[in-house]
Amino acid sequence: MATAQEVITKCSTLQKFWAPRTAKFKAWYKILQMTDTLAQKGMESFVGNDPRASFNLILNMLDQKIPHRVPPEQLSLEQIAPANELAKTYEIAWRDIAQQYRARGRYFFRDLASFILATGWYSVFAIVSQDGTRCVAEVFNPATVFQAWDERLSECAHIFTASESQTKRMFARNSWIGNPPRGDSKIYDLWEDDG
Repeated sequence: MATAQEVITKCSTLQKFWAPRTAKFKAWYKILQMTDTLAQKGMESFVGNDPRASFNLILNMLDQKIPHRVPPEQLSLEQIAPANELAKTYEIAWRDIAQQYRARGRYFFRDLASFILATGWYSVFAIVSQDGTRCVAEVFNPATVFQAWDERLSECAHIFTASESQTKRMFARNSWIGNPPRGDSKIYDLWEDDG
């Protein structure tokens, strides 16, 4: 198992590799925030709302519920019942994910679509619980996720700042030893493909 310093070093290396992409994300966010980057004292400048208006319009079109149905005309009679079971399974999984998001006052597809529109990238952490009863899908800001690829995904770092209350909940949920730090904490989460 890697030490804390090794994890921080690997995460920081990946973050540095993706720094140009992160810089572009910041520039694109400024466009959507309608930041006047040309403002000069004693000069007029104009900021149009076309990028933001288009973003909002497309986002509202994309955040609709996605039906998971296989068109029955493409199936044989023997395939229809299993296809319906599969559709029901997807429906239950997405309902579970939506309820988890709704508890936080958020909407999964809206978060996902907004990152895709704003950055062209998305990052979703998805797992099924050990007993198969829960589906978890968490949209991360792509500016906080840094990956390495060989023939497939080999490493993925998620670097983010957690508030003191979030850190306390992490300590309790994961049964970590010691006391959580006071104030905000920088979290380095590293996943590596072990073969």
